[in-house]
Amino acid sequence: MAKSEKNHDFFKNDAAFDRLYVERLQRLSSRHWTPLEVAQRAAAYLGTPGGRVLDVGCGPGKFCIAAAHYQPETKFVGIERRADLVRTARRVARRLNLNNATFIDGNFINTDFTPYSGIYFYNSFHENIDLPCRIDDTIEHSFDNYEAFRESLYGKLSQMPPLTRLATYFCPDQQIPPNFKLVGSTMSNLVLFWQART
Repeated sequence: MAKSEKNHDFFKNDAAFDRLYVERLQRLSSRHWTPLEVAQRAAAYLGTPGGRVLDVGCGPGKFCIAAAHYQPETKFVGIERRADLVRTARRVARRLNLNNATFIDGNFINTDFTPYSGIYFYNSFHENIDLPCRIDDTIEHSFDNYEAFRESLYGKLSQMPPLTRLATYFCPDQQIPPNFKLVGSTMSNLVLFWQART
């Protein structure tokens, strides 16, 4: 049975996909994990044959896993500070036999963005300033963290080579440096497509 046929049922809608996760993560999905429609549209923009896309703050991997399903010729890499969510992401990717979705247990601050042809960002820093809606208490949350992460992302994006693609979801424009130009949008401007200037 082909991969797309075997996995198809999980990609019918968000509720079907979220059943791949334990109940606690299912409850967090509508606020914290990328919806499938967003993943499909962002992956269509970011995906290129042989390309590599980094998801900054990937949680349990929903964007990378969905994107890997929709764009099988692109490698999607998620980085996440919570080791338990990284383990979950790896388990789900294995279950779906998606070898083009991989996950790094770590902090994006220590990651070199330049090997990636595309970046995906769903404002994963926001939980540092919206404490009632944080994912859990396993990591430190603070306004200082929010500022440090925001500044680091801005700096890393500023160093990306021309034509690098960036897709953002629920992300303030001021987090995007001027070397990126807006080239498109979808879903009432909730999903924005950017490209590094030549």
